[in-house]
Amino acid sequence: MTLWFDRVIIRLTAVHFHYAGFVLPVAAGLTGRHLGDRSRGFRTVAGVILVGPALIAVGIAFSPLVEVVAVSLFTVAVAAFGVVVLRRVVPTCPQLQGLLLGISAVALPISMALALGYGVSTFTGRSLGLTISTMVALHGSLNAFGFGLCATLGWRLSVQ
Repeated sequence: MTLWFDRVIIRLTAVHFHYAGFVLPVAAGLTGRHLGDRSRGFRTVAGVILVGPALIAVGIAFSPLVEVVAVSLFTVAVAAFGVVVLRRVVPTCPQLQGLLLGISAVALPISMALALGYGVSTFTGRSLGLTISTMVALHGSLNAFGFGLCATLGWRLSVQ
């Protein structure tokens, strides 16, 4: 069932939500475990990371306003998560692991800023030059390689 979406968008969305809905929550969970963090701030960030993709999906399907609000909240949570990783995790890791986790922590907020720009352009109807092709090349590559691969390899190094 495609609803009103093009088949290419459906395929890209399926791949995309594997990163947002699986790799990111796993990385957030490993970060929380590493830090032993039970603070309200980290739990809030982790909660938004968990529910954000579903809210974004609802917005994409039914309401550009919900999409923009959900992407905005998700972008703030992801940026906060990146700061936590850079400030509290990377300094405690061996060099290679810290480098990989640091790259992932920087790639993710940049990628989400692009997603926010795309959502805003969809909502306002003004082109910001963020076409699907551009998003695949920039947002997709940053998520897959900058975040997903580096975070997975970085956390894999912590397992002995």
